[in-house]
Amino acid sequence: MIRGLGVGAAVAGLAALAATAAPAQQAPRPPKVVVQGTVVDSARGAPIAGAEVSAIGRGGVTWTDNQGRFRLGVDAAPDSVRVIAIGFHEVRLRVAPGLVARLVPLPIVLPELVTTGSRWTERVAEEPAPVTTVPATEITARGSTAVDQVVAGLPGIQVQPTQPAGTAVSIRGIGEQRVLVLVDGEPAPGVQLENVDLSRLSTYDAERVEVTKGPTSSEYGSDALGGVINIVTQAPPERLRLDLNATGGNLGRRSLDGAVGGTSGRVAARLSGSVRQLDWAPGRTEENSFERIWNVGGTVRVQASEKLSVRLDGKYFYERQRWPVGGGFNGFQDNKGLNGWVETALDAAGGRMRLRAFGQRFDYEYRSAQGDQPFANSGTTQSEDLARGLFAYDRRLGPHTLNVGAQYGHRTVTAPDRLVGGTQRDDQWEVWGKDEARYGRFLYSLGTRYTTNSRWGDNVAPSFGVVWEPSAALRLRGTVARGFRAPSFKETGWRFGNAAFNYSIIGNPNLVAEASWAFSGGGSWLLPAGVVLDVDVYRNSIRNLIDFFATTDSTGTVFRPENIADARTQGVEAALRWGQGPWQASAGYNYLDAKNLTDGIPLNRRARHSARLRLTRTWRALAGLRLDVTGTFTGDSPVVESGLDTGGPPRVTGTQAAFTSWDGRAAVQVTPLVEVSVAVDNVFDVRPAGWIGAIPRRVFAGVRTQWSPFGASAPVPRTPEPTAAE
Repeated sequence: MIRGLGVGAAVAGLAALAATAAPAQQAPRPPKVVVQGTVVDSARGAPIAGAEVSAIGRGGVTWTDNQGRFRLGVDAAPDSVRVIAIGFHEVRLRVAPGLVARLVPLPIVLPELVTTGSRWTERVAEEPAPVTTVPATEITARGSTAVDQVVAGLPGIQVQPTQPAGTAVSIRGIGEQRVLVLVDGEPAPGVQLENVDLSRLSTYDAERVEVTKGPTSSEYGSDALGGVINIVTQAPPERLRLDLNATGGNLGRRSLDGAVGGTSGRVAARLSGSVRQLDWAPGRTEENSFERIWNVGGTVRVQASEKLSVRLDGKYFYERQRWPVGGGFNGFQDNKGLNGWVETALDAAGGRMRLRAFGQRFDYEYRSAQGDQPFANSGTTQSEDLARGLFAYDRRLGPHTLNVGAQYGHRTVTAPDRLVGGTQRDDQWEVWGKDEARYGRFLYSLGTRYTTNSRWGDNVAPSFGVVWEPSAALRLRGTVARGFRAPSFKETGWRFGNAAFNYSIIGNPNLVAEASWAFSGGGSWLLPAGVVLDVDVYRNSIRNLIDFFATTDSTGTVFRPENIADARTQGVEAALRWGQGPWQASAGYNYLDAKNLTDGIPLNRRARHSARLRLTRTWRALAGLRLDVTGTFTGDSPVVESGLDTGGPPRVTGTQAAFTSWDGRAAVQVTPLVEVSVAVDNVFDVRPAGWIGAIPRRVFAGVRTQWSPFGASAPVPRTPEPTAAE
């Protein structure tokens, strides 16, 4: 009986222990406290993606999504949160319903945007590579009607003539077809038949011009060996608005551009057009040359739902250039370009998807005649067609932003007098991946792109970059990247003979892509009195440069392109910027050492020293009078001949003298809707020896207006006055 009681007691004790233990094992964890809110840019009100949000004293961290929203789960309710984002001051805020963190931009980084190769837009502050953006306000302030005028004189950039007419650009010594030129992320027309003529690309519809310096082929693919210039066009305004701008001046300068657009509900549209002319074709020395360009374009954007948007764009241009060629004859160059694209963006699968289809046609025709009109049907038309489709997807996973994508393109080039068979084509696939990670004030970027082409083969272009902001007054950055340029259709399929000079040019289908490794490192410092100093050191080493190799046979001298040259560019770039009340000032300097390593000579027309100074002053009491003064200096540089005329190697044949130009513009708001301006380019009429197409002093005047038929009319946009911190 006692033994039975003992056993029973033991069983009862175990049951009681189990009963007390079970609730402890199965008790649910207390629910987490969720803190949520939004992070925005205090200057523009735009959401800030990728900002780090942490609960002070409670642990836990999260990052904002593409709309700047965050949700942070912690075990106990925190009193406050800390928000950190690259390019902005850190903030600490007390937790409250509807929390909105408004971050103030750091003075060391301008709050500008840049478009990536995947057609996403992100802040310049998060770009490890050096990027310069020129907004529409500055384009207008300088009276620039073409892209070559916008970028001319920027630190590290030199504009150079192309033949028979036009201008090209070099970025830190690498230029011509080795700089990729884009419009809204798509190739500018004419790249496969010639160097892209920057003077052809009008600024009438530009919201900003982005210049990325150094190889960026992991982002953009071929031709981004020296850098990228991207013209971003304007978006439709919020309400119906009419824009008009007219200028006139000496040298036959005339331009007229206008746009009408607005937004109604979920649909926004804008239609724009321009015509401009100058009695001096770019890249020519003759005053009786001529250029006229017509442009028309439009965009329609539909926000179908909160997650789905659709955009449709189209553009057309026609260009005529004329210049004397001797014997009483004039040469005429007619170019026509038509392109369009449709894009769908969708928030899905935890991220953003983008689908884009793009098509382009470009025609080139050269003719000649005595007089102002060419002989009809006397020239051979060359043309290029491009069709491509893109898929891109990005997603934020904690501190990481992952981006992957693929692009297919089909190109056809027809040049009966230049290519074997008259027509050549290729197919190209590209796939890429990129990871950006943000840890407080440190960001790294790692990416690569693989390209395979049916005509010239394969290429892999990786890149790595870092950004670190150890304090609000110091920002450090660095990149290592590989760039490449694929051989052009003419280089692989050339067939051209000149009996008068006893030579011919034969293409080489075995060419491989030019490639480079480059690094850039530097930083931005906030100095006393609100002055910001930017310094970068760079080096770009290029291998397999395509150059001509000469042989002799019974027909004469035969030139054949080969991968036979190496080159190197290196230098230091420095810039100062300052703003105080109605004053704005900036200055830049670039030292460049550019050399052809194969022949041991400098690169053609690359100046060792170049500089730029810009000063703006606004007097609000004087009807908003604004004065802009810009000075540019390009040091003397060697003139290098290719050797095609002699059959020998490239050689230095002369010197292009130094060129200092001062430009000035004054604008006044005569009414709230009308601005009148007068301007002078090359005030002192400097014409240095050895320059091709150095246009003499130009004087012009203009009038701008904006009018809205519904509600109060929008005032003409003005250059914003910087704060003391800027």
